[in-house]
Amino acid sequence: MIQYKCPFCKTELETEEALSGAQDTCPECGRIHPVPLSKQDLTRARKEQKAEQKRARKEQKAARAAAWEAAMVAAVEAQRARKQQERLNQPSNTTTLESRSNNA
Repeated sequence: MIQYKCPFCKTELETEEALSGAQDTCPECGRIHPVPLSKQDLTRARKEQKAEQKRARKEQKAARAAAWEAAMVAAVEAQRARKQQERLNQPSNTTTLESRSNNA
């Protein structure tokens, strides 16, 4: 049995654990109120909440790692593209045989 007070009139109430979390009506004031969770249900809810928080942190960590990896790949690709563009823009230092023979 769950023992608790009506949240409105503070009358002492008692309800079966099977009704934990359900709605009930106070026999004294007639108002509808939620039945508090049983200790067992409360413990289970806390465990589920902690597991959900752990899973969410794990997903966030994986998302940050994936974003970091994508940023690094993009940075490396940009650096390669800049180097390739620099090579294409540099004047050629090689001379042909014709230009050497003409200079001689």
